Amino acid sequence: MQLSREELSEHIQQWMKDKKAENIEEIDVTGKTGYVDIILICTGGNDMHVRAIAENVLAQAKDTGVHLLGKEGLEVGEWALLDFGDIIVHVLREEARNRYSLEELWEKQANSFRRIETRYD
Repeated sequence: MQLSREELSEHIQQWMKDKKAENIEEIDVTGKTGYVDIILICTGGNDMHVRAIAENVLAQAKDTGVHLLGKEGLEVGEWALLDFGDIIVHVLREEARNRYSLEELWEKQANSFRRIETRYD
């Protein structure tokens, strides 16, 4: 199945939600860098939650036929990075997310910045 980057972003966001990811944000940096168009960031409550979110995204991507270029940080769990080419996914514990402030790094270059609604019962 061939997905557009927008469709893939929507799928990844849902895969994050499936594992109850918090504070999902989509940063569109199309045309601003040569290596990524969309950055997705979300928060996991602890190391195990970070790994669960990232592993779910990986499993669902594989089942959908999405090619993974690289992954980092799954062993530790504080920050997982998944590289799907046009889309890079960051799954971080809240402390790491606050420390590295990825949103602040990209906000001036972003074409758009969108917070994804999450409501869990």
